[in-house]
This record gives sequence, structure tokens and C-alpha cells, in this order.
Amino acid sequence: MGHGIASALYTMHLYSLWEESRELLPNPISFIEEMNRKLCKLVRDDESYATCIYGLLDIEKQSVRLCSAGGPPLFVIRDNLEYEAHTLPELPLGLIENSTYDEVSIDFHKGDSLLLYTDAAVEVLDANGNQLGPTGLLNIVKEVGYPDSSEMMVRL
Repeated sequence: MGHGIASALYTMHLYSLWEESRELLPNPISFIEEMNRKLCKLVRDDESYATCIYGLLDIEKQSVRLCSAGGPPLFVIRDNLEYEAHTLPELPLGLIENSTYDEVSIDFHKGDSLLLYTDAAVEVLDANGNQLGPTGLLNIVKEVGYPDSSEMMVRL
């Protein structure tokens, strides 16, 4: 949906749809599919859509269940500083009413981190006009010492 006033108005619609669908929050797939169906009824052009990643963190099981609707890859940074990229390729919300979505479950251990970010973070252009991309973001994350650096958010 982009940025600006039109995007802000769609965000209000998304908030309303979220509230209408709250009973589905325990099931990421059902929640995302319902949000998609409802948004498709509101959006009547091929250029308006929303991307998101929705998930549930289970502290007892030490896992997170995630469902993506066109969101960028996410990164798991293990305690031993191994970096894992997880791509969840699904359609954004508002494009095809009967789209189906999948869920991924990721196990965590003490010291692991999950890095979620907006697509705007990887669409930044360098001096040559090239997008940073997920790989470029991951390189910066490694360079600033995420998640161990106390100043990492400022530097990032």
C-alpha cells in the first residue's frame, strides 16, 4: 500500500479487521486467511495490498509459530552466533480472496534471537541505486554485533 495518507487509511481498515478477527488469533493460518478475505472485500484495485508476518510465541515450548503474507525473510540468530534466514513466501493480504497460507514453527533455546523487520528496511538504496536486500541487512546485523551490542539498534 505504500506510504502516506492512503496507507494510513488502509492501516485503520487493517486495525478494524484485526479487531473483528480476534477470536482467530490463536491460529496464525486461520487469522491471516480471514484477514486476507476481509481485506479483499475492501480493496478493489490491483495495487493496494498489505504485507505482514503474524506469529505466536510459546514460552513453555520455546518455539514460535509464524504465518507470513508477503513479509520479508526473518532471521534467527542462535546463541552461538549462527544466522538462519527463514523465507516464508506467501501472497500479501488483499490480492486473491481465497489464498491459502502456511505456517512455520521455529524452536528456540536460551540466548537465541528472532529478528523481524519491515520490507522498507531492505528496500533502502545504496550509492549505486541497488537495494540493500535481506542479505545486505544480514551483513549489517552481523557487522554491528546484533544481538550482543548495546549500541546495535542505534548503529543499525
